[in-house]
Amino acid sequence: MEIRKCSSGSRFIMDRSTVEKEAKKYKKLLENYYVMPFAFEENGHKWMLVQYNRFPKKDDAIGFAIFPERQMTLDEKEYIMGNFSSIFGGLLRIRNAVKPRIDVSEELARTNERINLLLDKWADNAERKLMVEKFKEFSDYVLWCQKEKKEKFRVAAEIEHKLFETFTFTSEDRQRLLEVFPHFDVLIYLQQRRMYEQLDSNHQLLTSIKRDKGRLSREDASYVTEILAAYYDRKSAREFVQVLEEEFTLFKEDLMAGRESYEKLLEFSAEKYALKEADDLRSNMGMLRN
Repeated sequence: MEIRKCSSGSRFIMDRSTVEKEAKKYKKLLENYYVMPFAFEENGHKWMLVQYNRFPKKDDAIGFAIFPERQMTLDEKEYIMGNFSSIFGGLLRIRNAVKPRIDVSEELARTNERINLLLDKWADNAERKLMVEKFKEFSDYVLWCQKEKKEKFRVAAEIEHKLFETFTFTSEDRQRLLEVFPHFDVLIYLQQRRMYEQLDSNHQLLTSIKRDKGRLSREDASYVTEILAAYYDRKSAREFVQVLEEEFTLFKEDLMAGRESYEKLLEFSAEKYALKEADDLRSNMGMLRN
C-alpha cells in the first residue's frame, strides 16, 4: 500500500485536556470514552485517538474520533487510523501472544541442557544414541525458534519503550512493526509444527526409558520421563493441532518444519497479515465518528 503523507501547512497539535473536552460531543448515552495516551506524529503534526465504549465496559470499542479535527480527506483519515490500528493492535498482540512464549526461553534452555546430558548418559548403545540424536535435533530447533523470536521481539520492545518515553509514534515505527510481525507467525507455526512432527519419536524414546532406565538414577529417569511426556501425550497432540488449525489455517503449504521452510512461509505470512490489517482498518473506519 502506498504511504500517503498528510497535508502540510500550519501545525495541528492539541493537548490531552482539550481533546477530552472536544471528545464529549461524540459521546452517546451510556458510553464511556478514553483518550489514547500516545499520539501519532507526522510532519510536525500530532493526532490523538479517542475510543468510545459502552458503559461500564472499557474493552470493546464501539466508536472512534480523531483529534484535532480539521478538513481531512478520506485517505488522510485512513492513513492516521491505520497507524493507530497497527501500533496499538500489533503491540497488544505481541504482548499477549508472543511475549509469554519468549519469557520461557531461559527455562526451556536450562531444561534442554539438563535432559540432553541425562539422555547422553542413558544412550549406551547405537539404537539409543540414534533416538537421542533425533531428540537433540528437535530440541535444538525449538531453541533456535525461541532465539529468533527473541531477536525479533527486540524491535517491538524498542518501539514500546519509545512510546512510554515520548508518548508519540511515527509511520516509521509502524513500518518497523509491520516488517517484524510476519516473522512471529512463521516462527510460532514452525515450532508448533516441529513439536507435532516429533510426537512419535518422543513417544518411542519415552517408552524405551520407561522400559529400561539404564544408567540413570530413579530420580533422573523420573525427570526425563516427565519432560518427554509433555512432548508426546494426547493432550499435547490436541494442543499442537488446535494451534495449527486455529491460528495458522492459511498456511496450506505441505512443508516440513525446518529452517529452509522459513523464507518460503515468510512472504505468505506477510500477505496474510496485510489482509488482517486491511480488515481491522475497515472495521475501525466504520466506527469513526468524525
